[in-house]
Amino acid sequence: MPTVRGFVQQIEIGRAGLVRAFLIHADGSQGTYVIHDLDGDPERFNERLAKLGILRDAMNRAEPVEVEYIGDDAGEVIDRIRRISRDDLSTEVDLNQAVGLIVDVTVTTETGIDANGERLDSATIRMLTTQLKGVQLRLVLQPPERGVALAQLDLLEEARRSGVLARVVYDQSDGHNDIVGVAVDVGTDRYSGEDGQAVDGFVESLGLLSAGVDLGPFARVRFTTAPPFTGNGNTISMVTFDPQTLDLIVAKGSVNYELFEAGLRDNLRMRVEGSASRADRKDLKDLKEYSFAGALKTAEQVMLVTGCTLLAPFASASRPVWVKISRRSLDHGPDGWACTPGVPSSDLAPRTLRDLNLPYPAEWVGWACFNDGIYRFQLDVPTDFSITVDHEELCLFNATNEDGEESEQRVAHACLGGHHEVRVALDAWKCDYEFIMDVFQIR
Repeated sequence: MPTVRGFVQQIEIGRAGLVRAFLIHADGSQGTYVIHDLDGDPERFNERLAKLGILRDAMNRAEPVEVEYIGDDAGEVIDRIRRISRDDLSTEVDLNQAVGLIVDVTVTTETGIDANGERLDSATIRMLTTQLKGVQLRLVLQPPERGVALAQLDLLEEARRSGVLARVVYDQSDGHNDIVGVAVDVGTDRYSGEDGQAVDGFVESLGLLSAGVDLGPFARVRFTTAPPFTGNGNTISMVTFDPQTLDLIVAKGSVNYELFEAGLRDNLRMRVEGSASRADRKDLKDLKEYSFAGALKTAEQVMLVTGCTLLAPFASASRPVWVKISRRSLDHGPDGWACTPGVPSSDLAPRTLRDLNLPYPAEWVGWACFNDGIYRFQLDVPTDFSITVDHEELCLFNATNEDGEESEQRVAHACLGGHHEVRVALDAWKCDYEFIMDVFQIR
């Protein structure tokens, strides 16, 4: 007996219990198939109702059926019918993962069938990974749990719209890279298996990479690095630093892009986190389908931005930036040798007073840039001292604790702005003393 496959388009029940099912075949042609006399022949009553139930459910779910029929005067009589699920029920998996920015989300619907099985409704996802490689993935919209697929689609669309980093786990066993897991707003150090990179610096320029729809609204940021700050006082070490020019890729419309706009407009220092790649590597050939690949070939280094921080002027709204600090007399004593507590065992005659841990005058000197405001100098040292700013001595006061009682700390205040020299002169310093000072803005 002949057999056909197709989708049930209509079901009709007429007089004498005659059922007509109208099918669209796999080749696009149409056919009509019948079930005789639902009311007659009680011995086959349940069989005919079961066939009708399969036809109805297949039409409601838009699932294909396979029909084996017998031709007679009334039409093609259904002798056997089989309903075929269009859900993705594959069990063999070969999992991999990719981390990057979602470039494009395209949802397609397909109701056709072919020799390899039924085609599934799906969404095509294009991603730019942290390794600057383009990846095309498929999200099947017809798994047994439809709600999961819809939730994953919502996450991917939100990641594309907001420009946050996404991690996608996918199955590449059948060559379609089918998505099985999605996480958004993730960091490269936690999910991609590679170490992210953080740099400080300033925005030189900001512009779109491409106005075409092939990539979406991505921006290119020219970024010049600067020495990193360390400690609460935002100290910059006096070591040689070679500024580098980076090309950053960031999604336009994301929060990161808005921070870059503010950094360029107000000339503010920024700290950028991302995954960097050398632009002269041959990996850029994987981006040939993207219109910005040619522009990046001239860059020294390319970084996919995963996060950034916009810093206040001088990198701190409350603390100065210390350009240079000198505390040689505290650490090495008046004669320039390192402090060595006690008397050397090889020679009972001490070489200097410092070797006996006797007090001596010392000083701490720092040069810093201050935002305009009123600053408090808070010191905790076990000896008398004086503090001057640009050779003008400040008044010292005893600090109080939460109970209103005086503490061992001393405080001073000054109205500052710009570059200043701060000098703390210690009357009787010993090598085992600890110098503790904090400077912060109060208004």
